[in-house]
Amino acid sequence: MKNRLSFLITYYVYVNWIDDWFEWRNKMQKEAIHQLIVKLTLNKNWLNDPMIVNEVKYLGDQLSCTRRSPINYNQIQGINVYYLDGSEKMYTSLKSCCEGEKLFKGTIQKYILSDSPIADGRYFCVIR
Repeated sequence: MKNRLSFLITYYVYVNWIDDWFEWRNKMQKEAIHQLIVKLTLNKNWLNDPMIVNEVKYLGDQLSCTRRSPINYNQIQGINVYYLDGSEKMYTSLKSCCEGEKLFKGTIQKYILSDSPIADGRYFCVIR
């Protein structure tokens, strides 16, 4: 539960730096998180208050990065892989990408959904 609270506070700070494009959607999230943080500071015994605990769980689940919609792999027309040296390679299917880049099938979704290069500099981008 404390990890969820830490996540909410971190997310609240992060949302303050988000681009204007996300402003409206995040305004509602910021307000909900702010109100929850106020409740937590007012109630020192918040872990024993089931209403607040449920609110923390609900907000944590709503804002968690792991709850993104799964990729519909049938709609993928290709996957571009960009490398640190500036080169790129296009794969026509998930299977060929996994084989060519030596990835397990379960990890490709994480790479595709990430907005930043992985440790070795590769960047995966879905072509729709």
